[in-house]
Amino acid sequence: MNILSYRGPSTAGGVSSALARIIETCADGNQRWWYMDGCTMETRTSAYNAPVEIANVPQAVIDGHYSYCNSFIWPILHDLPQHATFNARDRRHYQIFNTRFARKILRSGELISNLCFVNDYQLALATGLIARAHGKEIILFWHVPWPSAVSEEHAPFIAEIAEGLLGAKRLGFHTEEYARNFLKFVESHLGDFEVDEDTLTIINRRDRRRVTELIALPLGLDFRFWSETTNEATPIHKDLDVREKIFGRFVLSVDRADYTKGVMERLEAIDAYFEQNPQRVGKITFVQVCQPTRSGLSAFDKYWQECRARAEQLNSRYSNELSGNSNWSPVSWIDKPVPPKVLAWLYSKAESMLINPVRDGLNLTAKEFAVCSSHGSLILSRGAGVWHELGENVVPLHTLNARTMAEQIEAALSMPIAEKIERLQAMKKTIKANSLRTWWRKFELGASGDQTVVSFPHRIRERESQAGSELLLLAKSAR
Repeated sequence: MNILSYRGPSTAGGVSSALARIIETCADGNQRWWYMDGCTMETRTSAYNAPVEIANVPQAVIDGHYSYCNSFIWPILHDLPQHATFNARDRRHYQIFNTRFARKILRSGELISNLCFVNDYQLALATGLIARAHGKEIILFWHVPWPSAVSEEHAPFIAEIAEGLLGAKRLGFHTEEYARNFLKFVESHLGDFEVDEDTLTIINRRDRRRVTELIALPLGLDFRFWSETTNEATPIHKDLDVREKIFGRFVLSVDRADYTKGVMERLEAIDAYFEQNPQRVGKITFVQVCQPTRSGLSAFDKYWQECRARAEQLNSRYSNELSGNSNWSPVSWIDKPVPPKVLAWLYSKAESMLINPVRDGLNLTAKEFAVCSSHGSLILSRGAGVWHELGENVVPLHTLNARTMAEQIEAALSMPIAEKIERLQAMKKTIKANSLRTWWRKFELGASGDQTVVSFPHRIRERESQAGSELLLLAKSAR
């Protein structure tokens, strides 16, 4: 199998790490990975073998593709169009990038089979281009949401992406909601395709042989890896010692400074929390493992600066004057890369983990925490795709209103230890049942394996039909 992704195996990030472990532990050893490293397209046969350079892409194309992906596609897909900026030149560079990527692969002579696994939105158009090549078969997993609504202004550009995805024989989404949002969009905007909602399939009217099967299957976690990593957990890595950032009990958050993650909403909730619970001042720390993301794009750079400034305001307000302890501050920020063993230490020591995205495709950190923790509680926004797997055993956030979030944080911290353990055990069972290996095998097999859709807890599935409207309300509450 050929694995096509924008980022390579050495790149930080949950999806890239998951793909690397798939090659290491789940696949049959006959894989080739194709990806970008800066302006260079590379290929390698494992995460450890030396890469082979395939081609260079002009910097202007790289920059335009990067801008279009993150300034336009990213906010639209997350139901946050108010953050979207469209640029026709960037769109053209996105098209050129995808065309070059597909062409170089097809002409390289290095394809090890006719089967290609494509990963995510940066290569959406390449999927359709490769699929048109004779004998090439595509399976694709879409790691981000598909929006519940797309304006007529933006629809033609999203339709271009959707048509590219329909080059795949099998198209995976984390949740059934995303899959059905995609079906609804295709039915409304792509007249050449016929939608079958009962079987989750899409047929090309011009060529009845071209059928795309949709699969709702949340990305699994390498349960064994995180269990073993917890046993080897350490707070120290090189010049980083996270113990220096913590005083007393702590609530943990791990994400990027991205407006989809709700970082600013979390900081407002922390402020409300200490206002509502003055007895907690000096006793609870909110540890933020949060680094800047998509540097060079003004919206993300500005968001990072605003979040850090707000955290500094909170520390100035609550630390020395109110706590009487010069070592304590309400917000402790870690903006360095944190390796798995240190993350596992933080997960295992945290009283609670606070994950409150406005909209998030899945959020693997929720699963990592549940595996590593023995006594913690998980506070989770239903804006995260992982809600559909773990939502019955979390402290839920149905709104990102600061005072309501503060109440739920206190509920999580005050939860009896026996209840925390019971909920964690239930989550571990769910996560173990959908391990990374299990996910990969099910996705490889598709409907032919008779295991197309993961069974979510019953009450979660009942509520999933309401998810689109509720998430729009959640997004509005965060604006």
